[in-house]
Amino acid sequence: MDRRIIEMGIIWLIIIFIAVLMLSCQKVSKRMQGRVCLIIAIGLSLLSSARTIGWDIPNYRELYQFYFVPFWNSFSGLSSFVGRSYEPLNYLLALLFGQNGFRAYLFVTCVFPLLIAWYISKRYDNPLLFFGSFLLINFSTIDQTRQFFASGFLLLGYVASSTVPTLLCNGLTVLAHYGTAPAMVIGFVKKRRPSQCNLLFLGLIIFFAGKAMSFIGADSVLGVLAGRMSGYFDGFFSATNILRIIFYFYLPVTSILFLSRLSSSSLETTDDSSAEQNRYIIQAENSFLVASVIFIALLLGTGSDVISTRLFYACGIGNFLLVGKYLQSNLKSKAFMPCILWLISLNIAWSAQYFYGFIT
Repeated sequence: MDRRIIEMGIIWLIIIFIAVLMLSCQKVSKRMQGRVCLIIAIGLSLLSSARTIGWDIPNYRELYQFYFVPFWNSFSGLSSFVGRSYEPLNYLLALLFGQNGFRAYLFVTCVFPLLIAWYISKRYDNPLLFFGSFLLINFSTIDQTRQFFASGFLLLGYVASSTVPTLLCNGLTVLAHYGTAPAMVIGFVKKRRPSQCNLLFLGLIIFFAGKAMSFIGADSVLGVLAGRMSGYFDGFFSATNILRIIFYFYLPVTSILFLSRLSSSSLETTDDSSAEQNRYIIQAENSFLVASVIFIALLLGTGSDVISTRLFYACGIGNFLLVGKYLQSNLKSKAFMPCILWLISLNIAWSAQYFYGFIT
């Protein structure tokens, strides 16, 4: 049997296992839930480092062996990083792990975001609901190695208690993945909910910036940044490609429809909640609004489903907190199971695209 099919089967066993754990979280103590989440984070990272499945794996193997590692043979100072197509942290990891360290590279780029998500999740009464939501929402992005790695720094911004440290953490995403640079904007809405006017203004800027991309000079600062992100503008929306529509649009569209319907009362903070928990939820709510505006404006402005969806993932990296809080507030409600089924359906969407790739 094709190893990719076997690995996809293992992935779905993990998805079902996580869903079952979430359904039975009330039977497990908070401390034990935290330990289980940590074991899952490390175990999943080990499996990720040994996988062959994934569209990015062959490319990253070549990049690591023939680009990241050899970079140090001609290194002559920090200026050597200037003009390179890839980000400094990738070269640093290659220096740390050496020629045969590709699997270690995959492990670190996976485990870092998972550990930050685990740290945040274990602050709540039911860590399994929050960490499980993170995994089920972001499972497919593990294959987007550098972006998933960069998302760890965006999550680290949630841990920071004030705006300036948050912006510094978010700024580190550029060292891991240039494509997530626009997501640094979520640091500005850490404590204050953006007004409708601000969101409209942001949407218009993103829309016209997308339209102007083709007119930006290659030698300008924006041109250099756009050049490094150019690969993400290659995919364009096509109404005739059903699988592509499902793969790129199912998560952002259903997330916007679902999370925007949550009343403030279902996510409101309570007196017995810690200030830390409240801070995470507030930033997640604000970032979700920004992510939604960027997704719609960028899609309309550029026509690219790739970059618009990737930035929705990046800017909305805290969406799992909103889902987790909703699940925790509805543990004994009829609304609990439909939400779990929705999380599972997110993985059916990307799995269909992968399976289509296997048989064609």
